[in-house]
Amino acid sequence: MNVNRLMVKGVVWNVVRLFLEWLLPAMLMIAPWIFIISESSLRFGMWYQTEAPSFAFMFMAGAVAIAIVIRLMLKDGFAQRSSLHLVVVLPFLVAVWAFVTSLFHQFSGRTLYGYPELGEGGFAYLSVALFSWGVLIVRPRLWQRRLVAFSAVGAIVANAYLLYVFKTERLPVVPYFYPDYLAHYAVYLPLIAGGLLFRRRRWQRVALVLSALLASYMMYISDNRGGMVIWFLGGPLLFLIVWRMMKFKQEQKARQLSAAGVVLAPVAMTIITILIGTELLSLYFKSVDETFLSRFNLINVGFDAIKGDLDSWLIGKGWGMYPELLTMNVPLEWVDLNNIGSSWDALNRIDFHSHNYVFDAFLGGGVIAVVLVTAMMVILPLLSLRRHLPMMAATGIMFSSLSALWFQMPVSWPVMAIAWSSMVNPRVGVIRWPKPSGIRVQVAVVALCGIVLLSLSWHARSFAIRAFPFMPAMKAEHNADAVMGRNCPELLEDFNRGDEHLLRRYNAVTGGITGPLKEARERGILDDQKFIKEISFHMDKLRGTLCAAENRILSGTSSVRLMMMTHSVMNDIASLQENPVFPELAELYLAKWEGRIRLILEEAPGRWDLWGHYLIWLLKEERVEEYDRIAMEIYETYPGTPVAQWFSGISLLNKPGQGEVGLDRMRRALEMGLERLIPVDLEIKEQVMAP
Repeated sequence: MNVNRLMVKGVVWNVVRLFLEWLLPAMLMIAPWIFIISESSLRFGMWYQTEAPSFAFMFMAGAVAIAIVIRLMLKDGFAQRSSLHLVVVLPFLVAVWAFVTSLFHQFSGRTLYGYPELGEGGFAYLSVALFSWGVLIVRPRLWQRRLVAFSAVGAIVANAYLLYVFKTERLPVVPYFYPDYLAHYAVYLPLIAGGLLFRRRRWQRVALVLSALLASYMMYISDNRGGMVIWFLGGPLLFLIVWRMMKFKQEQKARQLSAAGVVLAPVAMTIITILIGTELLSLYFKSVDETFLSRFNLINVGFDAIKGDLDSWLIGKGWGMYPELLTMNVPLEWVDLNNIGSSWDALNRIDFHSHNYVFDAFLGGGVIAVVLVTAMMVILPLLSLRRHLPMMAATGIMFSSLSALWFQMPVSWPVMAIAWSSMVNPRVGVIRWPKPSGIRVQVAVVALCGIVLLSLSWHARSFAIRAFPFMPAMKAEHNADAVMGRNCPELLEDFNRGDEHLLRRYNAVTGGITGPLKEARERGILDDQKFIKEISFHMDKLRGTLCAAENRILSGTSSVRLMMMTHSVMNDIASLQENPVFPELAELYLAKWEGRIRLILEEAPGRWDLWGHYLIWLLKEERVEEYDRIAMEIYETYPGTPVAQWFSGISLLNKPGQGEVGLDRMRRALEMGLERLIPVDLEIKEQVMAP
């Protein structure tokens, strides 16, 4: 009887142990398919194509952490040793540094979660570290690593097929409606196929060749012009150089050269951007030329934002802060705000990344983050298995070059972690402490990471779903409360992530009102009772959302972008205040306009263009004393700007003996490009420029 019991217990334990051992590869197999939840019909929040996969990546990394804890408790020796491999340690250190610097950043939550449309932050790098560790653990087990590889390759091929369907049949089943994101998938495909599928070198070479051909097709259909130049011209050349060096038994030099290439590639891309400009490349690749020019503008704006701030050189501004920096530092000396689409498309959509991974790391965490992120790439050729060195060197340099021109979307982050861990030597690059930490410390740290990622990813997902329909209503009798941000029916607390969800909802609500009002004015039906009844429903939503935004701003912790959004809304209201549904709200809200501009200028002193629309409104309202006071003030503060020249000139026109001085200033403003910043009536322009 006792023998039977022992046999049953043994069988049960073997089944349980088998399940526990396969839990880790199962999580790694599921992760590459997180792009599925970016499908539009699922609608996980406002940025369902990016925010949902970001949270899914975090959640899966938390599940991987729990699976690793189980391996550690099962006394898996390789799980213990590989925890200190550099491919795990370096992204973990990036995450730790993000946690430390978040204590000093304005939006600590964004430093950890990243910008909603990208998700690159402390949690993302922590997830990369856990995925890399998981892959190292399963690599010695042939079928576990094969299934992980098959899953990752299948996910990559599925993305290529969905993109093909989207481009040929226009079916909206692709994760993103622009194909450039596929370029990063193409880089990862040969590494995973060649590194994990087979043990025999002959089959590894076959897998490399076939996957490289498929990756070439993927790069072609991605329409990523910079990626295609790097892949088809740089890739084969880099592969052949390293392969030839190894033939002459110069492996160490090949590794050092490859590591130097990984470091210098983004630097070279930046230098090319600055030096070549628009002249040479436009003769051959016009779209590539536009890519380089746009990237130069993005870097230039970011650098101008921090060049005099030594603290930012050390700790950065925070991951995901580029949209804030771009909004605060618009290059007013050349950009056309009246025709943003043709002037610079980055302003039309407010780019959320500098398109250069090294520079974005600098903005995110300062010099230390640059060193750590660069080291993540440098170790790839240095720690590569010898037989994989040519491929690892070529793809490492290509990745650095590509990522100096284009950002990576969250759906491919788990695939990246699998790719980088697939060809490194698991026995080289392992940090060995004089006194290795006990298994209890490892279990505690990894379990904590898993619990944090699981809980916070689920919490962030719940917040995103709640924020999507956020439009609280307030009746007209509460106009004063709405404008003052008090007694709001509902607030949207985003846990210090920078107000992007509230900003997006505010933009949607106001756009749904100002558009119909402008159309109604053109049709002459502003006084129509049916129209008033319909628009009043939306006005209630506007008051409630406006109240939440004002409450956030009055707390003193809002983003400049949210304040800029309220300035834009005030400008819209000013142009529509004569309609029957706006008068009281308009009067109360526009009374805050001057103060709002001054509040923005405290954070973004270079945005003197904001005075333009306000001064136009003062002229329209015939508020002469206020107009003269502000016009002369901004002339004293910003004398060399077209806005100051123009409006101070208008102020001088009616002053005895100052008319000619005023006209000279107005002419100078037009010569300085005033029409790029505010609309100027053609008749007035002709009168001013007349001799």
